[in-house]
Amino acid sequence: MLWLGLRLTLTKLKKTLGLLVLCLGWAKAQNYIVSTYAGGVPPPDTSAPLTASIGTVTGVATDPAGAAYFTSLNCVFKVSPSGALVRVAGTSTAGYTGDGGPAVKAQFSGPSGLAFDPAGNLFVADTDNDLIRRISPGGIITSIAGNRTEGPSGNGGPATAAQLFAPTAITVDNAGNIYFTEGGASVRVIRTNGIISAVAGNGTLTSSGDGGPAVNAGLNGARSLAIDAAGNLYVAELYRVRKISPGGIITTIAGTGKSGFSGDGGLATLAQFTILSGIAAEASGNLFVVDVGNHRIRKISADGIVTTLAGNGPGADAQVNAQKGIAVDRSGNVWIGDNAVLTRISPAGVIASVAGGGGASYSGDGGLATRAQFASPRQIALDRLGNLFIPDYNNLRVRRITPDGIVTTVAGTGSVSILGQDGLPATSTNLLFPLAVCTDVAGNLYISHAEGVARVSPDGILTNLAPNSYSATQIVPQGLAVDKQGNLLVAEGSFSRVRKISPAGVVTTVPARFGFPVSLAIDALGNMFVLDLDSPNGTNNGDAVVLKMDPAGTVTRVAGGGTVSGDGGPAVNAKLLLPTAIAVDGAGNIFIAEFPDIRRVAPDGTITTVAGNSSSYGYSGDGGLATSAEIGSPSGIAVAADGRIFVADGDNGAIRLLTPTSQVAAIGAVVDAASESAIPVAPRKIIAIYGVGLGPSPLVVGAPVNGAFGRQAGGTTVSVNGLPAPVIYSSAMQVAAIVPYATTGSSAQVTVSYRGQTTAPFTVPVVATSPSLFSLNGTGAGQVAAVNAADGSINDATHPVKVGDYISLYATGEGQTDPVGVDGLLAN
Repeated sequence: MLWLGLRLTLTKLKKTLGLLVLCLGWAKAQNYIVSTYAGGVPPPDTSAPLTASIGTVTGVATDPAGAAYFTSLNCVFKVSPSGALVRVAGTSTAGYTGDGGPAVKAQFSGPSGLAFDPAGNLFVADTDNDLIRRISPGGIITSIAGNRTEGPSGNGGPATAAQLFAPTAITVDNAGNIYFTEGGASVRVIRTNGIISAVAGNGTLTSSGDGGPAVNAGLNGARSLAIDAAGNLYVAELYRVRKISPGGIITTIAGTGKSGFSGDGGLATLAQFTILSGIAAEASGNLFVVDVGNHRIRKISADGIVTTLAGNGPGADAQVNAQKGIAVDRSGNVWIGDNAVLTRISPAGVIASVAGGGGASYSGDGGLATRAQFASPRQIALDRLGNLFIPDYNNLRVRRITPDGIVTTVAGTGSVSILGQDGLPATSTNLLFPLAVCTDVAGNLYISHAEGVARVSPDGILTNLAPNSYSATQIVPQGLAVDKQGNLLVAEGSFSRVRKISPAGVVTTVPARFGFPVSLAIDALGNMFVLDLDSPNGTNNGDAVVLKMDPAGTVTRVAGGGTVSGDGGPAVNAKLLLPTAIAVDGAGNIFIAEFPDIRRVAPDGTITTVAGNSSSYGYSGDGGLATSAEIGSPSGIAVAADGRIFVADGDNGAIRLLTPTSQVAAIGAVVDAASESAIPVAPRKIIAIYGVGLGPSPLVVGAPVNGAFGRQAGGTTVSVNGLPAPVIYSSAMQVAAIVPYATTGSSAQVTVSYRGQTTAPFTVPVVATSPSLFSLNGTGAGQVAAVNAADGSINDATHPVKVGDYISLYATGEGQTDPVGVDGLLAN
């Protein structure tokens, strides 16, 4: 039980780490420290949900008190009956941490379905982590199914040992059994005894097997689940609704299996639907389904008649744009995830927006960029003054971050209903999905978007340079760059060409052969670099390559087009995996944003990875070495004069910053894990070590063997005065270890080793005993972390312990014992 308390501090970062990064410097660096420069945050908790940008709602559930819950932005949010928006789980950054601690400090990766059990536990389908997780009424999170490796496997055994395959929808019956869908082709159940088994689906994406056992049937895109009071399980497929009886027999109760819209007022079995993405069951036996393709919420009555509850079909005046989640509460209100809005439909059919009036993920203008939200930023650019310009793609805007970190919108309204006009302020005209930006020496900003290319003057006035008019000279723009002569170069992937717009407005085609150019860069010598995704210039026709065109017009391949995926060799022999953008610095280094990494081509032609760990994508590693970090989907890149690299992390709605450093591994602080303070250590004290390059990303928790933690976790080892210390967990910037019992003297030298790199020794004071209690706030002060044994909730005024029950407290640092203790052994 001791280790549960430690989990309360797993994701806590130290201010001292930030100071360490500042001290490391960047001169002549070969490595980078990664941090978040802007975005990547959830909306703030607010009493006005309609002003918040809540992202795209994917899962919806309601509780008996009338509150609505939804998943978005890697979080779980709650809208209380009083109308307050509260984040109840998740940090908004994608990853996997937090089990055993408060859910608000945990990380998810693409969570979707939600469901409550009769005891008030909230279950979350953590889709991209391949897990089912439980949030107790007291707010503690635990993984109850899946081992974070993609399956499926494990039927008949413990759910925690099973492999899951992208669980999405989830529902719970009155007995507490948990049902979930996997990969659109199967349904499994976690019984109350923790055993997992198959319910429906033979693994094929076909709608078959009616009248027989559900486990032998084919499911065609099972996307949502519901269960009624009688124990019937309902599965929404793409074009049908199917019922699985308590005895396991499957039948079709709605839909013909063909896409379309028909049948209202008649039998549901004769109706047509187009992509069903959600289903909910009412206590009276009625079912509600999200008919995405038809922009409707449809009702299937208990006697099998289908009608439309809300929506009037696709179009600009569509009442419902529902995508996924749906739930029905005890009062008969139907709640839906209406893209970036949580919508409630009353039993009388009145539609009302409840949360999300602020748009998908748009907030923060006028404030610090670290507190702002972005929606799929794309190809970014810096100007001479250090301003960073960001095409905020899904927000239909271009935004600027000043060197002091303030964000504003400089172009676009967020609407497509206002036509862009010459001579108007750029903030009063529309931009349809801006893709790329660049600037010139005069301070003009150039923007490529779905309707052409626009220029914003230094005083903020917009001019359309090359509208996409579908004429002989049309521009279908992507990447942009400005050369020394002031010509604007435009990559037109759809037409396999690069166009040039002169300062006088004359449009010509660059005389070179391209396949699908998408990103451009110009170096100090006037060379143009082109990222070509489908180039005839590669070793094999159709390779993704980086091409160089010198001022004389000669084209050479400088990266990509080969077959080697690893680093350290010639870039022309390398194979580029899903590259999106390029940039070049003053020293002639070429940087390539390549899913999920950033790679550098040195002037000598050698290619190396400078950010991303190549094996996974997500959102982790801030404060540590960039090569240990996870990046969601790098979609833009810009290099500052001082060597810093800005990366648009599209999937995470963030701008990541890579700061050069000469350090490979270093310790910044060693603190007591309970108090988070630098007090003396003692034998068996749990210590938290902060620094850079300390371990892998994401965090790896050690697995005790015979009840004891081993001497490494995730490849990281820790030494205290030369003695190997048991390691509880490791990550790029934080490691937890246990001071060995044999530690003596008045001070000790702590070192951390990972992948052949060992930190310089860090000196800590040593005493015979140094007891401390874990507290809720992680400081050692305030209320201790007391857990009620009866239900696992945190003991507080709202969750008091009953007389006669007991609580668990968590301590560390007791010193040497008699008899001598065993290093790393779990406490009773």
